[in-house]
Amino acid sequence: MLQICGNKLKDDRIDVVKDFAEDMPEIPLVADQLKQVILNLIYNAEEAMAYSGGCLTIKTKVEADKVSIVFKDNGVGIEKEITGKIFEPFFITKAAVKGSGLGLSVSYGIIKGHRGDILVRSTPHKGSVFSIELPIN
Repeated sequence: MLQICGNKLKDDRIDVVKDFAEDMPEIPLVADQLKQVILNLIYNAEEAMAYSGGCLTIKTKVEADKVSIVFKDNGVGIEKEITGKIFEPFFITKAAVKGSGLGLSVSYGIIKGHRGDILVRSTPHKGSVFSIELPIN
């Protein structure tokens, strides 16, 4: 997914830091659906940093019964008042020509459909952290 986004990230002066766990187990999932979620989170991070450049850190880790994929950016962040709405269908903070408001909603549905969770922490003007947690079994 980083290869697909690579030129756009480079053009927008966004550095990517990869911190991938070496011991990632195979987990039962629909690979194309997870790719869609990852692509959406990368594009959202890129848009949050597009005008000023920045850094996107992608980290994977294994915990006792789950794997996590964490996307951390130092972009514009999300206002606290709307953080709880970002996974709702058609909720959008971008200009209408920039999106449909379905990306995070679809991503949420995909992760929930795999018995996982997608979480967000954000601070306006400092950035956001999106975490995907998926069960190993």
